[in-house]
Amino acid sequence: MKDYTLKVSLREQTGRGPARRLRKSGQIPAVLYGRSGNKSLSLDRTEFLDLWNEVRGSTSLIQLVEESGEEVRGLVQDYQRNPITDIFEHIDFKEIPAGVEMQARVRVHVVGEAIGVKSELGLLDIHLHEIGVKCFPRDLPRFVEVDVTDLHAGGSIRVSDLTAVENVAFTDDSDMAIIACVLPALAPDDEEEVEETEIAAEGEPEEAEAES
Repeated sequence: MKDYTLKVSLREQTGRGPARRLRKSGQIPAVLYGRSGNKSLSLDRTEFLDLWNEVRGSTSLIQLVEESGEEVRGLVQDYQRNPITDIFEHIDFKEIPAGVEMQARVRVHVVGEAIGVKSELGLLDIHLHEIGVKCFPRDLPRFVEVDVTDLHAGGSIRVSDLTAVENVAFTDDSDMAIIACVLPALAPDDEEEVEETEIAAEGEPEEAEAES
């Protein structure tokens, strides 16, 4: 696993007013939740965006370095973004103690082109975008790869079908579907055409008998 580092500062003032002033100064308010207690933090927006561009789409541990030199390993648990500007407004970190087994949700990366899509007119339907895992921090995968190459229309890939990852246990129900290849439903116009064709086919024998 690649090591990521982010400088943070302790926040003495909390609330909407101080948080608003922090954002205007180019900082992002944050909170670190951990077994030793919660810490109110702030971090540089530009530095966080640079890091985010590297880790987004994956599950990555981040070494949070305080001004005192104290370091805490954390995982981005949640965040808030402005619905208009898309700017990060708040970050929640979860403390991850070293040497203690942890649980996390890890992103699913789909690879390959399903034979059901390529040759059988199927469509991929992704049910799970993240998979639950249990492991020690050093073994946390950045993502879980799911190869759909051999997936036929009407089939699915379940948690039990995943390739084992060393020192990692999947915590979701083994029978839970991750990805399915489904056939598209007929559009209303297509359904009417099918019905008309069936009606016409049913009437043909009678017409043939009448002619004879």
